[in-house]
Amino acid sequence: MTIKQALKQKNKLIKQIGENIKLMQEYNSIEVGNERPYSSVELLTKISEDTKELAKLKTKIHNSLS
Repeated sequence: MTIKQALKQKNKLIKQIGENIKLMQEYNSIEVGNERPYSSVELLTKISEDTKELAKLKTKIHNSLS
């Protein structure tokens, strides 16, 4: 993986994480009887996975620059 590809992937992950966090914040509270348009457990799991992947990617970038 080149640095350019890694940075592109990093930006994609950051965007996904931001969108998912925004979604969780937007629908943090809902009226009784309404359903959330997402599963909060699945969304939190996805945020966690993306964050771990981002950390691995940043480590790869750092190591390749060293």
